[in-house]
Amino acid sequence: MTYDSARGVTVLFGGHNSSRFGDTWEWDGTAWTLRSNSGPSARYGHAMAYDRDRGATILFGGYGDSRLGDTWEWDGSTWTLRSDTGPSPRFYHAMSYDSARGVAVLFGGFEGFVVDDTWEWDGSTWTLRSDTGPPRRNRHSMAYDSARGVTVLFGGDQGGPYLGDTWEWEGTTWTPRSNSGPGPRSAHAMVYDSSREVTILFGGYSNNSLGDTLEWDGSTWTFRSNSGPSRRRSHAMAYDRARGVTVLFGGDDGGRRGDTWERDDGSCLTGGDDVCVSGTGDGQPCTQHVECPAGRCQLKNRFITASIPATATSHGLRVHLTSLDANSVSTPGSYDGTDRWAGVPLLGINDGILPNFNASRVQCAFMAQDWSAVGQVHFYGDVVVPQSLYDVSVCSSASGPCSAALRIDTAKFGDVVIPVNTVDFQDVNSIVAKFQGTPAGPSKTRTKLTNSIVNPANPINFQEVSACVSAFQSKAFKTVVTAPPAICP
Repeated sequence: MTYDSARGVTVLFGGHNSSRFGDTWEWDGTAWTLRSNSGPSARYGHAMAYDRDRGATILFGGYGDSRLGDTWEWDGSTWTLRSDTGPSPRFYHAMSYDSARGVAVLFGGFEGFVVDDTWEWDGSTWTLRSDTGPPRRNRHSMAYDSARGVTVLFGGDQGGPYLGDTWEWEGTTWTPRSNSGPGPRSAHAMVYDSSREVTILFGGYSNNSLGDTLEWDGSTWTFRSNSGPSRRRSHAMAYDRARGVTVLFGGDDGGRRGDTWERDDGSCLTGGDDVCVSGTGDGQPCTQHVECPAGRCQLKNRFITASIPATATSHGLRVHLTSLDANSVSTPGSYDGTDRWAGVPLLGINDGILPNFNASRVQCAFMAQDWSAVGQVHFYGDVVVPQSLYDVSVCSSASGPCSAALRIDTAKFGDVVIPVNTVDFQDVNSIVAKFQGTPAGPSKTRTKLTNSIVNPANPINFQEVSACVSAFQSKAFKTVVTAPPAICP
């Protein structure tokens, strides 16, 4: 199981109960949807990872009628066989995606005996990277820590002894990091929580099924909980970045399970934790943020972002209002299917806190501009509202021709202001209340935006909050809806 960040769904394939499965399902946070019964053959003991650079879910190996060594990719509608060469046919291996280097990393498994080789898939070819490092094992688990740029491996078994060691791979060498923390086990599951920058482990088996939750922060394992799903092994987990929750499905607790669980470790803001002080927009990670005890919580930028080709030297940017949220406009449906155009770009906005922004208010009239040096533009204006769909194109004139459209869905990220205030004080108050409710102590030493450190005796670092608020209030590109959007003639 893995999370498809481009489409905001958790993808599950295969497994076994009384028989093996070859079905593909997707979880959107509310319901499971059967997407396919074709593609890879029925199997279990396979591994999956999501390549977010190419928008593809990667699947390798497993056990069907025999051990398998095929590589498949799922694009959201179709499975494609990419390779039947590379690692030897195997099952009970582990795989994760290294987003910094753009490769899927595979380690170990069972190929008739337990192995200890490390392979990487670059989207077209498997390469053997190492046959040294962690001792041979299968039924271990791995997750990629994007903050530190390492693949984390824990546990497994050698067909006998259970293992309890933690290793990390940075692309060249495996490094042993810890022999303490979770008890030795196999058939557990791990994910990386990018909002709190920790690796989460749940369950597994060590003579008995386990039901504990632990977290690895890069140096120490911390016990978090013994409650939640029943004790189990051979379950699957994925981290839903858009909603900030860990998703768990199935497993064996003495009988095969078909239950779905979610763990929300909390953020300062209801409904999500990836809200930026600054960043690249469109649901991508923030470059700056304010951190609170429960996780990453940020004040919000308010824009939609589109990449602009360097060839657009005298073109207009069309913002097609595909579908505006009925709760965000006064006359629902009146704007859908109409066009707006990007106005004069405000280049290089910078106040020392937020990075450079290329901002443009959307307007009714076509305006040709030299966009070749912009790279990205942040649109704002009265029609930029939450829960809505936009299609952005580069056009040579108001009547075209235009490039293929880039779809932007503001339901996927919290980046549009509705209230009359120039800053969303509801968000600020949520951060303040969450921080004030935490007992004084080391947990209040939290800072990312500035170099200041919170005095544990103080209830909150108001210097940071004030900096964020001031930065936001000064921005010309923020979208504040104070009146119904105008309908263009």
